[in-house]
Amino acid sequence: MRRIFICFLFFFTVVSKESVSQDYLNLDGKEYYKKGDYLYEWGVLKIDVYKVFLYCDRKDCTRSDILNNNGSYALKFLYLRNIKKKYSKKGWEVGLKRNLKKNYRKYINEVNWLQDITKDMKKNDEVILLIDRNEFAYYKNDKVVAKITNAKLTNIISLPWLGDNAITKACRKNLLGN
Repeated sequence: MRRIFICFLFFFTVVSKESVSQDYLNLDGKEYYKKGDYLYEWGVLKIDVYKVFLYCDRKDCTRSDILNNNGSYALKFLYLRNIKKKYSKKGWEVGLKRNLKKNYRKYINEVNWLQDITKDMKKNDEVILLIDRNEFAYYKNDKVVAKITNAKLTNIISLPWLGDNAITKACRKNLLGN
């Protein structure tokens, strides 16, 4: 009987933590509210790559607020497999080119900076991109990898997932909770 109780307690703890833990994000003493999430799958075989979550500093933030840097928000990525940095770098390039189009060259310094800080990812790595108006912080597994004040960068950082030409329409829709 005791063994059953311990198994039940373990299961209850794991399930409750998993179901509640993603609803809020506490970062640097500030609480962010989950807006939505999306499972990114790659290729014809639909290989799970990462799960991305969007958090805002207000429960009622909108896409316009995010794209115009009105407030703070975070994109959190939970990697579901190992990813070499060359593929992440290519993702930045493609995602930003699709959204910026002819303006891409105007942001080349920001794109290069993003590619420079991009690292290899291992299964279960957690990356957070925190945007607070003109401030940007990149966290990997709860450690700050990079911080910068750059309005041009914070204006484009979310485009691959929330821009008009996001990686998929479903991604944008799911992240925004629509």
